[in-house]
Amino acid sequence: MVVPNSPKTLSAKSRKTWRELLAAHEFADHERIVLERALEWFDRSDAAAAQATSADGAERARLEKLALDAATAGLRFWRSLKWPSPVGVRRPGRPSGAEWSRARREAAERLARLA
Repeated sequence: MVVPNSPKTLSAKSRKTWRELLAAHEFADHERIVLERALEWFDRSDAAAAQATSADGAERARLEKLALDAATAGLRFWRSLKWPSPVGVRRPGRPSGAEWSRARREAAERLARLA
């Protein structure tokens, strides 16, 4: 599979991430746009955090807040990509049916009898 070139607007770190992810996963066109936006927001977060280390007082607080907001925006884009779960990893939450362990199944039966 040919990996599309990374966007020029991304940092070196984000371009490396772009190449690695596109080599490991198949992305539709719209998903590549979402990935690009996520990486751009992560770059903005990193830049603001780096500037905050040399700032003082209110300016430092403003830049730290900007870094946090940019990271949150990046994570929202990232989460919308619906990454596949690794093989063998159980989804979070209560398992259904025969996937329950014997101890959990017995505890659930005891609780049901109490109700």
